[in-house]
Amino acid sequence: MGGFLGCGKTTLILRLARSLVTKRGLKVAIVENEIGEIGVDGKVMKKYGLSTKEIFGGCICCQLGSSLIETLNALRKGFNPDVVVLEPTGIANPESIKNTLKYARSTEGLPAVVLVDPLRFTKILEELDLIITSQVTSADILAINKIDASNEEELRSVEGRLRKLNKGATIVRVSAKTGQNVEKLEEQIFRETGSD
Repeated sequence: MGGFLGCGKTTLILRLARSLVTKRGLKVAIVENEIGEIGVDGKVMKKYGLSTKEIFGGCICCQLGSSLIETLNALRKGFNPDVVVLEPTGIANPESIKNTLKYARSTEGLPAVVLVDPLRFTKILEELDLIITSQVTSADILAINKIDASNEEELRSVEGRLRKLNKGATIVRVSAKTGQNVEKLEEQIFRETGSD
């Protein structure tokens, strides 16, 4: 799950992972790629029956590709999860990660979900156009987060800009904080894989 720093990736990933464990009975692993960000609390992960693995020192979409493949293979041997959720850094390009995953043995890819913060989207897009545009254009699903703190005009404006950048992506409005529409996002993820 991609998205720029501060968009709510970790909160949303934890909500989705808990749901996958409690409602679907799946074994879930989360792979984090940290560059100076705060990692997921291991105690929280164990409480919900989740496994986590952190990869430090670079971006999994570029210089840490082999570390990602090694991590996925080790997870498969040691934990054998049903689902692995990748949380790359806020500057990662999901398309590069998809290309890396082609080299991982027996990896069925879930759709690339990119989380967007509607309160900061326009400003971040103006300042980091290339990074944000590459994230948005490579997404299969665009999740507009923080709908609990946004008004309809802001949400429609961001949706319009996202549609111009990526006509083929499904757009889902969510609130990682309150859990609103997280189940809808989960259903969309599995619908796109043909697993639902």
